[in-house]
Amino acid sequence: MNLQGFFETEARRMDAHRDNHQDHHLEILGSDYEQSAYYQSLIEISVSRITRYTSAIIRPHPHLDFGCSPMALTTLLGEPELNIYTLNEHLLFYRSETAGYKQRLEFHFHQSRLFYVKRTFSKLSFTDANEVFCALRAKYLDDRLFDPEHEKILDPQGNEIFARDNDELQLEYLQAHHLTFGKL
Repeated sequence: MNLQGFFETEARRMDAHRDNHQDHHLEILGSDYEQSAYYQSLIEISVSRITRYTSAIIRPHPHLDFGCSPMALTTLLGEPELNIYTLNEHLLFYRSETAGYKQRLEFHFHQSRLFYVKRTFSKLSFTDANEVFCALRAKYLDDRLFDPEHEKILDPQGNEIFARDNDELQLEYLQAHHLTFGKL
């Protein structure tokens, strides 16, 4: 399912749920994230990657740390385009443009604490994707070599970044060893 279709489907589900429940509490069923299989696949990818260590603390967004609350995020970025509650999570979706690159950002919270962020870059050329990887190398690896297809970057707190190139380049920021992944 493409993400645009996901936005439209979930927005319709949210509206229908609001209309059917007096308390307007959202419990979206059937979303990609309701089943723990999605998060399990992230852990499997993480484990399969070769670790490159950094002394820098990985932040999923400038001025934002893992473990922050949804309120801290909305204070920093404003209201999200989409706000979804599942049985176990709270997800906030944003669109942004940084350095000329359009991005979709997904922020995943469990028990009101940020544990996972997916940054999806739209329509990147090979050269543009290489620039993104160069920026990662400069920020976290002191410009040392980095193979984004087979390696991940891990900081002293257990936060990590790895890349996936499905139809679009995705940077996955997660606390893979956090208890949250065991609970979902």
